[in-house]
Amino acid sequence: PSGTNLKSTIDRALRMMQKAGEVQIPSVGYWKILPANTEVNAAETPISEISIQPEERASDTIFDETLADVVIGQGAGCVYLYYLPTYRDRAEERGENRWPCKIGRTEQNPLQRILSQATTALPEKPFVAVVFRTNYSAALEAAFHAVYTLRGLAVQDAPGTEWFLTSPEEAIALAKTFDSSGFDSPG
Repeated sequence: PSGTNLKSTIDRALRMMQKAGEVQIPSVGYWKILPANTEVNAAETPISEISIQPEERASDTIFDETLADVVIGQGAGCVYLYYLPTYRDRAEERGENRWPCKIGRTEQNPLQRILSQATTALPEKPFVAVVFRTNYSAALEAAFHAVYTLRGLAVQDAPGTEWFLTSPEEAIALAKTFDSSGFDSPG
C-alpha cells in the first residue's frame, strides 16, 4: 500500500519459484505452477539464504523486437496494435478484412505493457502485430484513435476506448499517411 509495485513483487516471487523448480514458463507472460512433489518446510530455509534481486525497472528492459510481427520506425516510445487470433479468424471466415484490434501506447517495453493488460483477462494470448517506434507516441496514438473514431470504426461494446475495427496492414498504411518517411519500412 505504500508504493510497493505488486506486479514486480509477484514476478520476483515467481522467478524464485522457477529457480527452485516449482514453476515453468510455457510461453511469454504465462507461468505454470507445478504440483508439489514433496512437502516443503519453510522453517528449513533461513531468510538470510533467500536471494531477492533488485527490482528491474521497465525502462531498463530492452524490447525484444522478435516478439512483434512488424516493428516500424525509431524512437523511445511506441504505439502498438494487438488482437486476439480468434477475432482475425472469425473475420476471415466471414470474408472481412477488419477485426477488433487494440491500439495503445507506452514509453516502456510494449510487450510488458500488453501482457500486463491481457494475461489474466483474456481467454487466449494476444498477437502483437505491429509496433510503431516513435518519439511522439501520444500524438500518434491520438491520431489513430481520432481517425478510426471519425470513420465509425471504434468498437462500441469493448472494455475501454482503444479497440477499433481495423487490421495491421490498414494501420501501417494509415501511419504512413501521418509520417511517410518515419514508417517507410519495417526495421
